[in-house]
Amino acid sequence: MSCPRAVVFLLCAAGSAAFAGPAEAQLSQAPGAAWAMPMPLPPLTAPPGARAPTGDAGQVPLDRGAPGALTAGYALVASPTPAPSPKATPPVSPSPDANMMNQMLDEAGGSGAPNPRHLGFRQADCGGPICAGEGDPCFEPLWYFSAAGLVMTRDRGNRVWTTAESGVAGSRLMHTQDADADWQGGYEIRLGRRFCGGRWAVEAAYWSINGWTGADGRLAPDPGSLDTLLGIADLEFGGAAAGTLFNNALEHRLRRHDEVDSVEVSLLRSRLGPGEGLLEVNWSMGARYFRFHEDLSLASLVDGGDGWGGSGLDEAYLRDRITNNLAGFQLGLDACWYLGYNLHLSAAPKMALCNNHITHRLQVYRGDGLPASPSAASGFAGSFPVESSDDVFSFLGQIDVELAWEFHPCWTAFLGYRFLAATGIGLADQQLAPSLADLPELAAIDHNGHVIVHGGFAGLRVRF
Repeated sequence: MSCPRAVVFLLCAAGSAAFAGPAEAQLSQAPGAAWAMPMPLPPLTAPPGARAPTGDAGQVPLDRGAPGALTAGYALVASPTPAPSPKATPPVSPSPDANMMNQMLDEAGGSGAPNPRHLGFRQADCGGPICAGEGDPCFEPLWYFSAAGLVMTRDRGNRVWTTAESGVAGSRLMHTQDADADWQGGYEIRLGRRFCGGRWAVEAAYWSINGWTGADGRLAPDPGSLDTLLGIADLEFGGAAAGTLFNNALEHRLRRHDEVDSVEVSLLRSRLGPGEGLLEVNWSMGARYFRFHEDLSLASLVDGGDGWGGSGLDEAYLRDRITNNLAGFQLGLDACWYLGYNLHLSAAPKMALCNNHITHRLQVYRGDGLPASPSAASGFAGSFPVESSDDVFSFLGQIDVELAWEFHPCWTAFLGYRFLAATGIGLADQQLAPSLADLPELAAIDHNGHVIVHGGFAGLRVRF
């Protein structure tokens, strides 16, 4: 077979094998190349203007230089089209639990632990009451209420000697500090409502001590051997010297009763400062009312009478009552350290600048109610009771240190310590002048004292 015939035969055989079908032959695809779909090739014809072969009859030679002619069998040409990309996977929407977890991780700084600021239960607002049931969304309730019990005491009053033994020089048997109270219980209630996404709140609080009561007394070593050291020398009861009832007595009794009441109405702003870290600082401002009331009395019973609670003719009393009403503007801070999942420690100092309206009432009277009056020899006119009032500037400072445990999304148990100090205070034992007949001096209120109240508290707070 001649060379041209062999070439044509090989080309035809290759074409038949290539397009015989999938079962007979497959074309390999190189990486990055795109192949055209198999289809029958057109018959080989001589290009226009080709000359007739000079060899065997019916054979047409290939013109390798003609445009569009096949140059070596069925040539496979790589397509410039890029390789198809892998089949795209449709996006999968994360579950609500995954969204919440991602949010918690973001708020916790990616650590995987709950944000300490949320105390383990609070997340961003997402609708629905948090306390309505298991698995509810994380919306924080707007209202909160707390109730606590208090156990507190006050600093000691001034020492004023009241009783001595008759006829004994330098004798001192009893003074006003002997009637100081120790510790007393009380209560506190607090109600507030948050707004603006929980960043602001309005809060009202009231707390009170039920009243410190202290008492002491002295019996005469010998019948009728007690004298008073108070200035009653120029006083009389209906013309009879008051000394006949306060001196040469059988018994002296001293009693003190103190009360504290506090009211606060505040506007609170949360998350001042770092906010999202382990330390959070909040501030507050508002109005403060603080009341300190003191009642101090000395009772005397003479020897030979019908005793306490009889006709009263053998009894004499001195009673001094004073009330401090502090009202003013208050500023406060609340620094909170988050110690763990749902435990935090806070310190909340407050200070208030107040007007102190002081009312004072001093009485000296016999057991049957007859008031004492200055004697003619004293040079003073008038009679008891002596009543007066005054307005002075007072400063009030308070700090609460609290440890709180949020054991449920809506319930918190807390305990702490409170320290309160107020200046510009009128105290009962400061109002006793050297001479109780000097009524103008008794009417001038001494207000350079102070009072300190401190003690512990514990209670529960609920959000609803």
